[in-house]
Amino acid sequence: MKKTYLLLAITYAILCPQSLNAQATPAKTTCEYKLNELKSQNDSLQMLYYDALAFLDSTVGMNNKLKEQLNKQKLELTKAKKQLSDQNAKIEKLEADIKRLSQSSKKKSATQ
Repeated sequence: MKKTYLLLAITYAILCPQSLNAQATPAKTTCEYKLNELKSQNDSLQMLYYDALAFLDSTVGMNNKLKEQLNKQKLELTKAKKQLSDQNAKIEKLEADIKRLSQSSKKKSATQ
């Protein structure tokens, strides 16, 4: 009995291959549809990845520029502090000279 069914199925497949192809086509179409959908999703993810890389590259570039500016500003601040320190030292020296000169002029006027 099983052999008969098998023989009938093989005969049917040989004599009517178009009906089997008709049944296979929807499955193939479904697989192709899913494949295209997955490819589309993959392409979208890949575009997002490349956009994220571009953003990261831009951010790193801007960060490096900001670090460079910060270093320049630190250098300028250090120079300005040194100039202020030098000016303060000159002012202290001049104040000491003024005090010394005013005391010596008071002594001269007191002795005369």
